[in-house]
Amino acid sequence: MQILHRSFFILFTIIFIFSLNLANAQDSEVNWEAFSKNLVKALETDNEGLQLSAMGMIIRYADQLDVDDAVFDIIRIYRLHDNHRVRILAMITLHKMQNEWAMYYLRRSMEFETDERVQKQCCRIVNTYYANLEKVEEGAKLLASDK
Repeated sequence: MQILHRSFFILFTIIFIFSLNLANAQDSEVNWEAFSKNLVKALETDNEGLQLSAMGMIIRYADQLDVDDAVFDIIRIYRLHDNHRVRILAMITLHKMQNEWAMYYLRRSMEFETDERVQKQCCRIVNTYYANLEKVEEGAKLLASDK
């Protein structure tokens, strides 16, 4: 029993030390431009695992990235992939990128979508995008009227 407690204590200590190191690594300066370029290159490959990972990173760090060059690669994944989960991941990636052309494309392709799950998610994404866009435009009008 004492060995078990000692093992848990050692394991907890190791996890704590690694978590401190990860927190310090996240505080360091990140080269977002290089990171963005590498994500675009990852999406251009035929390696599906690399593409999925890149889309996950875009979703996570979308606010700091400039990956508009990858829009057509993500659209290609959305259009041609057999797995509906991957297609939904591509749609969420496009939504997080806030690319106007991509949202217009999704809006137009919604009516031709044959997979009900993909169609419903596409509808949610497009509606959210345009609702947020209207809020921003209304806010801009209010600011302009104050001047």
